[in-house]
Amino acid sequence: MARLAMAVAVLAACGDNVEPAMCDGIEPVFAHVVPLHTIARALPAGEILLAGTFRDTVVLGGQTLTSAGGADLYVARVASDGRITVATYGDAEDQELLELAVTSTGAYAIAGRFRGTLDLGGGALTATGTSSMFVAGFRPDGTLRSSTRYPVEAILRALAISPAGDLAIAGTNFDPIDFGGGALATGGQFLGVLDTDGNYVTHRALALEDKSVNLDVGLAFDGDELVVAGSYTSSIDLGGGPLPSAGALDFYLARFARGGAHRTSRHLGGPGNDGYRGFDGDRISIAAVAGGIVLASGYTGMLDLGDGPHSTVDDQDDIFVLRLDDAFVPVWNQTFAYPSFQAIGALAVANDGAIAITGSASGETLAGSPAACGGAEASHAFATTFDPDGHVRWSRCFPAEFAAGLSVAFRGTEELVLAGTFSGTLELGSTRLASENLSGFVAGVRPTCVE
Repeated sequence: MARLAMAVAVLAACGDNVEPAMCDGIEPVFAHVVPLHTIARALPAGEILLAGTFRDTVVLGGQTLTSAGGADLYVARVASDGRITVATYGDAEDQELLELAVTSTGAYAIAGRFRGTLDLGGGALTATGTSSMFVAGFRPDGTLRSSTRYPVEAILRALAISPAGDLAIAGTNFDPIDFGGGALATGGQFLGVLDTDGNYVTHRALALEDKSVNLDVGLAFDGDELVVAGSYTSSIDLGGGPLPSAGALDFYLARFARGGAHRTSRHLGGPGNDGYRGFDGDRISIAAVAGGIVLASGYTGMLDLGDGPHSTVDDQDDIFVLRLDDAFVPVWNQTFAYPSFQAIGALAVANDGAIAITGSASGETLAGSPAACGGAEASHAFATTFDPDGHVRWSRCFPAEFAAGLSVAFRGTEELVLAGTFSGTLELGSTRLASENLSGFVAGVRPTCVE
């Protein structure tokens, strides 16, 4: 059952009038320690939506949250003037929120797994077996639209919500899963689509997954069409014919009409390990932009993004950002191949077409900047932004004993809302956060510029 509370936090809106080419620093707008695995998304009118999982007792925005036992869920809406409204959900068993998605109108969806019972406002959902999966959609005012339980053990990889409220979820299932159109077999990547009331729209199997290799999936709605990006081994047929892998792990891209009809699909990759494996900070992230999509992820070895081979400089992971048109023809790309590793945590697109990535880095050069980020003994969080044509606007490292950016959103066209994990002291421009243990952070940052 939801437990509601009100408090005031120091979270303020900011302006966006900056000149990207002259921006050489970062100004923190706000920064807070939050529960581990918190996700942040931007809402209309300067609001921010936070969602995650917490245990025991935590303080969020000046108020104390106490779990009902085990791990509970929370969803917090932060107004532009700093007021925060929090709803918590859970019972004596464990509930875990894994994904959060929003629309431009403020509707949102959450998904995760749970034990015991979970009431998101529409009556109790009861888990069976080891755990069950849930997905729920909410109206812009925060009232529940639908909530659905699936009695399966699964790894949830991605969640997306369309402008009309359709919900798409993808991951790996370890039990047969039925979204309403018949069961999908165990041990592969699944895709399920529900309408705004939680009714079945379509489903399909994606890659057949070797369970020892955690293959990731990313989802994005482009209007009412669904774009799927994932990693796979061997060969995959998404409706347009077989797509053989060129190596150990490759990427697939597919576009489906509402209802599941295949529009187009393609393969990307090379002979090496070019598809990420879906651990925290190792993600395949996609977003719709005007006239196409943007894909960000990582690769090892050699990767062909349509303009010839791109190679890593050592045997560790590097990252790329790729813009494609509606037919998946590459438009531009940026690759960042440096010593040591870089990993993508998330991708976001602003209303003006600007692009942002966040993740983690351990190396001598920061993506899009000559500055160092990390080193042999440390992994730091970073954020990099691009204009719609792929030119780097600004890039910044956020040092800590350990840190990783795991979600990013634009508030306006310049301010970034970042969330992730850290331990020790996290430097966010002139602001520092401290935690003795591995914790979550959420921060708003914007570039400082010279006229």
